Amino acid sequence: MKVPDLSFVNQVYTGLDILEQMDFRILENKTIGVLCNQTAVNRNGRHLLELIETHSNIEVAAIFEPEFGLWGIDDKRTKLIGNDRIDPVTGAKIYSLIERSVYPPDWIMSELDIVLIDIQDTGVRYSTYIPSITKFLESASDHEVSVILLDRPNPLGGLKIEGPLPRTEYQSYEAYHLLPIRHGLTIAEIIIMVNEMGWVKDLKRANLMIVPMANWTRDQYFDDTKLPWKKPAPYINDLHTLLMFSGLDLFRGT
Repeated sequence: MKVPDLSFVNQVYTGLDILEQMDFRILENKTIGVLCNQTAVNRNGRHLLELIETHSNIEVAAIFEPEFGLWGIDDKRTKLIGNDRIDPVTGAKIYSLIERSVYPPDWIMSELDIVLIDIQDTGVRYSTYIPSITKFLESASDHEVSVILLDRPNPLGGLKIEGPLPRTEYQSYEAYHLLPIRHGLTIAEIIIMVNEMGWVKDLKRANLMIVPMANWTRDQYFDDTKLPWKKPAPYINDLHTLLMFSGLDLFRGT
């Protein structure tokens, strides 16, 4: 995938910022699903769904939400989503990947050309976002749906790797892959590894494309990026809380 060269700009651009620079051309005349949450914003704070809605030649047929929902459990926009589970921005139906099933419905996957994924990971193994995307890759492989993942910084930087790997007998949805607690990888780096190294069930492999970041360096914590902070989980209000979470959440049996 050819992306614009922004190396001359002294700013960090997320995968969403890069896709916006490309004017969303790779999604033109496609029926897409979107897996995202409240963290899917560009460097100016505009949400992915809001940006897509300005392109009349892109049809959002389904929205998939990870743990804590599309907007987070404490966001007023969550209250605007009624019992019909319709997103007021796009008019698309919202499907949870955590409540009734960890897989998207087969019938809706069969109608999609592409699934676009944009989620800010925590940089910590306890997050359920990576397992949710892993299950999604499995379904996308079954239905021959292409997956486009927008990369984002590891908020804890990419230099420090800390903590043990989970013992296989204690693997769970919060310790799904054999990763250290603080893994030092971006979300795209993990998902490439998951897809290419046979970590998806039955060694399935999705048609995965990555929209990379620009100008992020591994020594940068999230505060260094000057990107807008959106809570990746309801209890992680800031970077300091995330640093505490990376150690203390181990006591929860994760």
